[in-house]
Amino acid sequence: MLVQEITADIQRKFTIKKAYRITCDRARYSVNLSRLYSQTLPEGSYKQLHCGTGAFTLFVVLDENPRYAEKSTRSSWTSSLGTTSR
Repeated sequence: MLVQEITADIQRKFTIKKAYRITCDRARYSVNLSRLYSQTLPEGSYKQLHCGTGAFTLFVVLDENPRYAEKSTRSSWTSSLGTTSR
């Protein structure tokens, strides 16, 4: 099953602290998706079409061995962020 494969993949790199099953009212899905991604994602956005509007699992994880590097962010600021490229 796909959920089990995704969970196993996450566990190879991180410690899963908590998992939440998220369901949203379809009428407010794009608003909630915008809040989750901190950017405006209108109804019918690529993200919504790509991911669908059904329930999903949100994982809260701990990276036991983070790697820090200077990276450019969307706002063009450079910051020291943990990376997951191991």
